[in-house]
Amino acid sequence: MFAVRKKVDADMASTGNVKGTVKTSKAWLLPVVFLIVGVVVLGVLGYSAKNSQDELSRSKVELNAMTYAQHMQLDIMQGVSITDMLEQVIVSGDGEIRNFSEIAESQMKDYIQSIQLAPGGVVTDIYPEAGNEAGKIDLIHDKDRGEISCYARDNNVITMQGPFNLKQGGAGIAIRNPVYVEGAAGQKEFWGFTIVIIRVPEIFSESINALSEFGYDYKLSKSVAPWDDSPQEVYGSGADMQDAATYNFDLGDSHWLLEVRPKNGWDSNQGLYMTIGCGILIVFLISGLLAVLGLFRKTRAAEKQTASLNQELQEALKRAHAASLAKTQFISNMSHDMRTPMNAIMGYTTIALNRHPKENVAECLRKINVSSDHLLMLINDVLEISRIESGKEEANPTRANLPAVVSEVADVARGFANGRALNIKVELALPKGLYVLMDEVRIREVLVNMLSNAVKFTGDGGTITFSTSYKQQRGSSDIAVTFVIADTGVGMSEEFQRHMFEPFAQEKLDARTRYEGTGLGLPISKHYIEMMGGTIAVESQKGVGTTFTITIPMQLAPVQDAIDGGCAAVRADLSGVHVLLAEDNALNAEIAQTLLEEKGACVTVAADGRQVIELFRDSALGAFDVILMDVMMPEMDGLAATRAIRALDRPDATTVPIIAMTANAFAEGAQKCLDVGMNAHLAKPLDMKKVEQVMCQQIEASAKHRASRAQQA
Repeated sequence: MFAVRKKVDADMASTGNVKGTVKTSKAWLLPVVFLIVGVVVLGVLGYSAKNSQDELSRSKVELNAMTYAQHMQLDIMQGVSITDMLEQVIVSGDGEIRNFSEIAESQMKDYIQSIQLAPGGVVTDIYPEAGNEAGKIDLIHDKDRGEISCYARDNNVITMQGPFNLKQGGAGIAIRNPVYVEGAAGQKEFWGFTIVIIRVPEIFSESINALSEFGYDYKLSKSVAPWDDSPQEVYGSGADMQDAATYNFDLGDSHWLLEVRPKNGWDSNQGLYMTIGCGILIVFLISGLLAVLGLFRKTRAAEKQTASLNQELQEALKRAHAASLAKTQFISNMSHDMRTPMNAIMGYTTIALNRHPKENVAECLRKINVSSDHLLMLINDVLEISRIESGKEEANPTRANLPAVVSEVADVARGFANGRALNIKVELALPKGLYVLMDEVRIREVLVNMLSNAVKFTGDGGTITFSTSYKQQRGSSDIAVTFVIADTGVGMSEEFQRHMFEPFAQEKLDARTRYEGTGLGLPISKHYIEMMGGTIAVESQKGVGTTFTITIPMQLAPVQDAIDGGCAAVRADLSGVHVLLAEDNALNAEIAQTLLEEKGACVTVAADGRQVIELFRDSALGAFDVILMDVMMPEMDGLAATRAIRALDRPDATTVPIIAMTANAFAEGAQKCLDVGMNAHLAKPLDMKKVEQVMCQQIEASAKHRASRAQQA
């Protein structure tokens, strides 16, 4: 019996060993499969990534080739433009040119060897003459220059000969422009050539240096002659340009070719190879980890359940986040669209007040203005918090006078307290003329919001203290500026202080009846402060008062010449100012035109971007002192219209002030306007005091710029 039992036990043990072997085999199956699949996937991804990287690298080189070829084309065009200018002088002077030396001297650049006149094809005038005397030759009959000079004369085209060795050293290219004048019988007669000798590679120094800094080899070539397209090297880095990216352009009857390729060749995937190697290593590590985890089969059910729950939580979080973003986007769009009717309400109210109505009507209009300002504040707060939730806010530090900004904020606080029995103390421990790099708009908004709350929540007879100080790190331009706003107002409970920075949070339900607001000011301010790398702390006691301490890091700004100091003091007077107003909304156009004309301005209205271009293009020089440009318009928007105006071939196209007027009040919207060539940005609804101030400042700045440019010319 014992023998039978031992056999059964042995059979059971044998069976257990078999099952254990099977389980062990299954435990190793997953890591082995993962290893194989991981290596294959990494190989496929690596191959695909390499191809994409190669394509990206070539696209980048091709883009640089195009960019710097265009730069070189513009460099050469500077020489061509000098010959064109001399041609115009000769034609307008009936074949004569006076004061050639003075004219040529004003056009000289470092890369110009000489400027020449060749009446009848014979060089008679050269500037500078010293060192260039040998250049006075008969171009038509010269053995080296005759054929191409005759070609230029007979075909009336600009030719470019070279490069050739200059007797003064170096190489040059001759730009010859044939000039024809009207003869006695009214027919065109050949007068001669206007000529500019440019030095190479000096004329292309900026582009060549940039290509070298980017790590490129390059070669610039041009056709030998108008009848011979064979490439002739103008200048290059000396490397073999096999399989290079190329860009062609034409000037006159010359064909130019720029070839560019990386110095280290096209294979720039070392980082990719390292990444793939790390990926394979990670696959091996994960495979080993999976093998270990496979030995703990008893915990797999619990792990799966946990993973399932986590997945459900993630999906729920994604849905909640998507719903939040959808709500934020909806509120943002609605708030933005409210600015247009708000502009009409506030604009027509201002127009009505300016027409001196009866006192009872005027009082109603003033109340409408107050309510409109409050509604605009609410719209701005809602729009701002929606942008914060969307993660679209970024700090924008600029050079600013810190004491001036703080003083202006203090003046605003005093304005809040008009008609109130409040004691406002301002303590500014800042030296005059302390210029720093800071986000002036956000800091101003934070301080105004804090002071507004202090005035709002402090009863008559109370005290508000606004103090500013700073500390500088030894041997560094970094400073820490501290703002303290303290009041003896109603204070906050400890419970509310834990939620005070949450959107829409208010101490009591009846706060909306006693203190108007959205509960968004503090969350927005805190976000701005942290976005600028600062901190905000609060001490408050119910019935005693509240103290906010804000510390923001800044940097001392480099010293600059005070070239624009006069703009701030410009008197806001629009009498006789000619304004070109671009506005597609009829109500907004009528409001702006009426308010400006009441200030003495002469206003011309354009309904879209294309129309404003036509009106400016067809006007006399200096006909318009300033352009007010809406951004969102049919046919052509304000950004495209500004680019087109700045590109017009007339002197005032680059100097006329262009000021944006748009319902987009955000920093990146304003920056887009400045990037296309606008001078300033005004947000709707329009504040006429600010409109007057900005217009006058920009008109004055434009006048100074024109005067400075005239002196330089």
